[in-house]
Amino acid sequence: LQFTGALYLLYLAYVAWPKRKSIESSNVPSQNSTESARYSFSKGMLINLSNPKIGLFFVSLLPQFISSDSHPAWLYFLLYGLFFNFGGICVNMTVGVMARKLKSIIQKASWFDYVPPLLLLTIAILTIGRDALSS
Repeated sequence: LQFTGALYLLYLAYVAWPKRKSIESSNVPSQNSTESARYSFSKGMLINLSNPKIGLFFVSLLPQFISSDSHPAWLYFLLYGLFFNFGGICVNMTVGVMARKLKSIIQKASWFDYVPPLLLLTIAILTIGRDALSS
């Protein structure tokens, strides 16, 4: 199983290896950034709203912080949920802004295209090497 995983990592490294760009493909206009941002936001919102882990998190963790004599308990759940979501929004917005800035920097560095496949290749070699040592 470990060897099969290493082979799959090698395949992923091969697929991720940068291909030469043809002249025709470099002249293709990019997608409208407003539509792309709207689509990405909608997709992220749909994924987050359909994620049951958040609901399970609140049901399992928050009762520890709400005393049994607090009335109404749903109000405390709501307030804790709002605080949690506000913190999450701040963190996610910061990550999004930084990712957008890093994207422009990374796109200018052509050498960065080789980083993901080289990481996959390294992990595959280490996995095969560890498998060979343990045998």
